[in-house]
Amino acid sequence: MTAIATVASGNWDVPFGTAGTPWSAAGSGTGGIPGAGDTITNGNIAHTVTIPAGVSAVIGVAGVFGTAVTISGGNGLTVPAFIINGTLKTYGTILWGNRRIHGGAGGILEFDKGTHATAVTLAGTTNGAVNCKLMDAVANVPTPASPFIIQGATGQSNSGHCVTTGGFTNCAQCDITAIELKRLGNATTPAWLTGIVSSGDVMRVGRMITDSCYDLVACQSNIDTNCIYSFTNVTENNPQSNVTTGISLHIRSVSGASITGTRQLVHCRLRRNLKNYGIKLKLSDVVIDLGTGANNAIESSNATSSFSTIDNLVTRHGQATPMMLSPGDVMNSAYALATGINTRWWGFSSGWDATAGDITVNNCITQRVGGDSDGDPFIKSSNPTAVQRYVFRNCLSLHNALNRLQDTGKIASPLANPSNERWNIERCTWVTGGGGGETAINFGENQSVDVGTGVMESIKNNLAFSPTGAAGSEKWILRGILGAAGFFQTPILLAANCDYNGGFNLSTDGFGNPNGYRSQNNASNVGTSVGAHDVRADPQFRDPRLRDIGLWYADKTGTTITGNEQACVDGAMAEMMKANDLTGYDTYYDVANLFTYVYAGWAPTAGAYRGTASDGGTMGAVAWASLGSGTTMIRRRRR
Repeated sequence: MTAIATVASGNWDVPFGTAGTPWSAAGSGTGGIPGAGDTITNGNIAHTVTIPAGVSAVIGVAGVFGTAVTISGGNGLTVPAFIINGTLKTYGTILWGNRRIHGGAGGILEFDKGTHATAVTLAGTTNGAVNCKLMDAVANVPTPASPFIIQGATGQSNSGHCVTTGGFTNCAQCDITAIELKRLGNATTPAWLTGIVSSGDVMRVGRMITDSCYDLVACQSNIDTNCIYSFTNVTENNPQSNVTTGISLHIRSVSGASITGTRQLVHCRLRRNLKNYGIKLKLSDVVIDLGTGANNAIESSNATSSFSTIDNLVTRHGQATPMMLSPGDVMNSAYALATGINTRWWGFSSGWDATAGDITVNNCITQRVGGDSDGDPFIKSSNPTAVQRYVFRNCLSLHNALNRLQDTGKIASPLANPSNERWNIERCTWVTGGGGGETAINFGENQSVDVGTGVMESIKNNLAFSPTGAAGSEKWILRGILGAAGFFQTPILLAANCDYNGGFNLSTDGFGNPNGYRSQNNASNVGTSVGAHDVRADPQFRDPRLRDIGLWYADKTGTTITGNEQACVDGAMAEMMKANDLTGYDTYYDVANLFTYVYAGWAPTAGAYRGTASDGGTMGAVAWASLGSGTTMIRRRRR
């Protein structure tokens, strides 16, 4: 084994003793270049070693765990220590600090642990290294068609990890244009790990495709102020960690830090949990598909706003309360598919800081895929300590995707003792009844004290629809539940705040409340004067087939939805997950198109709903339309 140092910049394949060689001694490779059994140290800030395209290099001792390459020499962000345009196979760890490695277009960095039990690592040094750049924009920049690849050896699983910082302060300086990760990570160490991302740092990925990796990216330390943390065009394929425990991204902020800079996930397709703790993350055009995995699709912080905006998000999951929204969060155009029993869709977290603002949900869709009808699309997990407002506008709570005459569950469920809550639910549409569930604005479960009026600030311009008139089903606009103390002593809202709601095939409670409103054992739960301007008529939705994600796929492929409901939902999710593939993706499956398609089908066409809302508009989530108008003209309303 020869320990070789760099003496100048040059190409890897120029042997020792030849003009232009970068090496201090002859190695075991062809002609005396470094090879298997050798180690390398690049300790000069001015030295760059390039592996040219078409050149395959090997370093380290096969089957023996140790350091194969050491990069040191001071803080050199301008001159890369290595440029990999060809292939570098390493049997040992690459240990670097204070300098950067550039992965070129078509370049390959391969970890080969051989028979050794410990995986090889691309790691930051332990000397308090700062500003370790993995790669940066220099000549031969990777492109989606010719990415830089970091992989475990063929035939091996979990051969290596990409630890870009070693977990040390100020080490995250990664600027990646296009990269693929293959066969990296194991059950205890992520495929990619970064430490603290500090002020002015950059963690930016332009395109990342992973295949057969464990936890994709885990930023398990804090993100500080004024940094760039941006992931665009990320796709996760064949994840190896269990979907119930695996993490796609783990991001957190410094406690109490002022959040500035860029934090975003855009056009990403993930198959495991996203952990986001208070960094004001922007989500746009993101699909997270856990299938039936019992894990949170998104796990977020409690006390402060975790998201700056959420737009065009689709999730499929089997976990109760898969995503928690905090005060100040705004969610637009999110479609949540729940596959479990008594599953939640979106929850509202504890640890409140109500001064951060309202929790706002606009233009969002909830739907069950199988399971039972006892679910909670919007549920509050615990009581706020100060007045907190929940605002819903133009949302759809749809039928069960596999049983199209069954409801999905409660559209909103304030739980016990909600004296500090203020609920505003307006212009929402939900399918109710058919499954024996409690589909409605469901108020007062586990109630133990009398909270009085005012909690329900506004229940207006909504539309509850049952596709079947079968008796015995729970089909409501608002449902007050018997609590632990018996019943409410005062109405939960003022009559003027619950009005102009539409309904069809709704139930009557037998306690004197208007059709579609239910109290349990005491009429004062709801109040007999609500709904003075309500409409009870068939809305005659533009698409009577009940549009949803499954029908979206069926209409495109010519599939008959009946009998193929699960296959159509699976097919739609699979097509959306191809969005970052270079070939085979149909733009019909853009997430924005899904929302346009589904909402267009739920436009009422019956004259009874034209201009009858409190503001002269339409009751429900979608504006009234004539049967003859084109679907492309239907637009969701935003507030």
